[in-house]
Amino acid sequence: MVQSAELLPLPRTLTLLEKIISINTTSNPGACTQFLFEFSSADYISAHTKQLIPAATSLLNNLPGDPKRSSQNNYSQSNTVDSVQIIELKNALINIDTTLVEYAVKYILSWPKTYSLDRVLVPSTVHFCQKKIALPELQPLYDRVQTHLSNRITQMIEPPSDWTRASKLSCSCKDCKALSQFLASPSEKVWHFKAAENKRSHLQGIIRGNKCDVNCTTSKKGRPYTLVCVKNQASYDRRAKQHQKDLENIGRIETG
Repeated sequence: MVQSAELLPLPRTLTLLEKIISINTTSNPGACTQFLFEFSSADYISAHTKQLIPAATSLLNNLPGDPKRSSQNNYSQSNTVDSVQIIELKNALINIDTTLVEYAVKYILSWPKTYSLDRVLVPSTVHFCQKKIALPELQPLYDRVQTHLSNRITQMIEPPSDWTRASKLSCSCKDCKALSQFLASPSEKVWHFKAAENKRSHLQGIIRGNKCDVNCTTSKKGRPYTLVCVKNQASYDRRAKQHQKDLENIGRIETG
C-alpha cells in the first residue's frame, strides 16, 4: 500500500494516512504503528517526514493505556501491545520528529499495566541500545528499565531449604485448605488426595491457577482415584532463569 500511495499526490496521501490512523488505531494499534513506520521510512517521503506529524499525533492520541481513552474509544481487548510495536513506534517517531518521542516515552511509562516492563519495555530497550540509539528523549525509558533489572538482580536467589512452599490460594474451600496446609508444611513432600473426579479436578485447577510448586498425577488404584501431589521447586527455577536473563539483558544495555 505504501508503494501504491506513491502514485497519489503527496497531500492526498498524507490526508488519507492521517484518516486511516485516526479511525483504526483504537481497534488495531499494532497495524497502524507499522503503517506509520513504513510510510516514515519510504524514500519518497524522506524529504517530507515533518508532514507526517499530524498522522503521528493522531496515533499517539489514540494509543491504549489510559482508561479514559479505553472507555471513550472502545478498545479491542484482544489487541495487546508487544515490543515490536514499541520499536516500530519509536523508529517512526525518530524518522518524523524526535520531540514526539519524548511524549511517547512519557505516556508509555505512565501506564505499566499496558506497557509491561518485562514483556514490552525490556526487549524494546535492549533493541534500541544494541542499535546504538542514544537519543536523550529515550533516556527515561532506559533509566526505568535499568532500575527495574538492577533491583531484581540484587534480590537473593536461593533454592528452598525445606519443603515449605507458597501456600496462599485463591480458594478457601475445605479441600483447598487441606492443600494449603500441605504446601505450608516444611516436612511433607507428597500428599495423597483421594476424592471424586470433580474434587480432584478442582484442586488441579487451583494448583495450575496459583502456580503452586506441585506436580500432579492420578493414581487409579481403588475407587475413588487418588490425586498424588509432589512438591517441586518450579518457583525457584523460574526466578533463577529470570535472574540469568536479567543479567544478560542489563549487559546488553550497558554495552549497547
